[in-house]
Amino acid sequence: MRKTKKTLDVITNKAIDILGKKELFYFILFIAVFQGVWYALSIIPGMFDEVRHIDAIMFQKELINPFIDSQPEHWDIIGNGIRDPSYLFYYLMSWPVRLIAAITNNQAAQVIALRLIMVGFFTWALFLWRKALLRLSISPISINVGLLFVVLTPATAPLAGTINYDNLIFFATALCLLFSIKVINTKRIEINSLIGLLATGMFFSVIKYTFLAIFIPILAYTLWRLFSSYGKKLPSLLRSSFKQLSSAGKIVGVLLLVISFGLFLERPIYNTVRYGNPKPACKQIIDERRCSANDLIKSRITLQKNRPADFKPKSPFEYGLKNWAPIMITGSSRVINAQTPTIVMHFLYYSFAFTGIGMVIYYLRDHLQFKANILLLIVVLTYLAVLFLTNYSSYNKNAGVVAVNARYFLPVLPILLVFVAESFLRALRKYRAVSTVLLTVIILSFSQGGGLISTLIVFNQQHYWNNSLVIQVNNKTKKALHNIVFERTPFRRL
Repeated sequence: MRKTKKTLDVITNKAIDILGKKELFYFILFIAVFQGVWYALSIIPGMFDEVRHIDAIMFQKELINPFIDSQPEHWDIIGNGIRDPSYLFYYLMSWPVRLIAAITNNQAAQVIALRLIMVGFFTWALFLWRKALLRLSISPISINVGLLFVVLTPATAPLAGTINYDNLIFFATALCLLFSIKVINTKRIEINSLIGLLATGMFFSVIKYTFLAIFIPILAYTLWRLFSSYGKKLPSLLRSSFKQLSSAGKIVGVLLLVISFGLFLERPIYNTVRYGNPKPACKQIIDERRCSANDLIKSRITLQKNRPADFKPKSPFEYGLKNWAPIMITGSSRVINAQTPTIVMHFLYYSFAFTGIGMVIYYLRDHLQFKANILLLIVVLTYLAVLFLTNYSSYNKNAGVVAVNARYFLPVLPILLVFVAESFLRALRKYRAVSTVLLTVIILSFSQGGGLISTLIVFNQQHYWNNSLVIQVNNKTKKALHNIVFERTPFRRL
């Protein structure tokens, strides 16, 4: 008995040592890159609005100057193209396409190249997340476990290999948090990091305007901490810190602020002042007939026209409990709505949602002993509140549940999962062997549909690139996975 306990202690200590190592993080990066590249080289565009993103990029490729007054009719399939608050993503991505087009007109090659750029941003973002979280009082074990679960979440695993602005927002969130934490935790004024925070926040709010729901609380909390620390001395200290920069540093800092503010002023601010919303309705820019060329807008117009006069919306609480939360939780455990998640993934993510949130709330006071953790909590709560209210508003307007997708968790998913991991470590710190066994079981559970596995199982040959090697490899992989994944019911075919 003693020998068994000693052996278990040795295994537990070794496992805990591995979980906190940098080498495990490198393995997480490998998983993210492997999954992203596999998806990029295997699956044709279709998920995550990728076709619409590609269309918008190809249209921006026609322009040198992205600021135009009238919209060409062939752009109508993307809806509002000239006042799109996220135009900068499409414009910037059009430049790699222009370079590749000089070599080949093969659109598949152009799409794959852009997808590989997305893989690069997703991977870089993981580096930044780890760097930012390590500056807080969070254990390396919790960080590694949280980031491992991010890359193994079925709803987000394929994102790394798709052309979408969510990867860039995932990156920008980590970068803004890193800048903010540097400003907060440094005993002197960190003017470089403050400039970086302002420039990054404004710039990426033009990549995807919903980033404002992340940038504004980060900036507000950072400024509040600065005013709390320095009071009326802050303006003079900022000037003094700026004067200490090198000449090159001053020029670069001013240029970054001027360019990012100019872009920010021209799009989200101007849109809000002129149209009453950072994202104007399509019919505010072009007429409804032209807007209907976009399938998504056409379906929304139809929904709104057919909205029953006696429609009585559910209360926010009922909508959240019966619609929003189940879709978000179940959606995390699968790739698309047409897919039934495996019983293991379904159970795992509902356990994460209820047990994990319960544990975080129970240990919330411990987490908030460290002031920088308050920043993470504010960011998560603000972002999720805005996301929920946006979805609820769409539900009211369209008399139906629309645009609810688990991938929208991505910008704050590392924070959520790291807090869950940290809470479980606190709960089981006296039971190290139990925590090791539990974590091992959870990690093994991801073999039942975690990561890219759900994607590879649900897609068929018609969704692969038209390449014999790609088709052969994916068909064989799919067949092998069907032999090891226990499915509650057969996956629905697309």
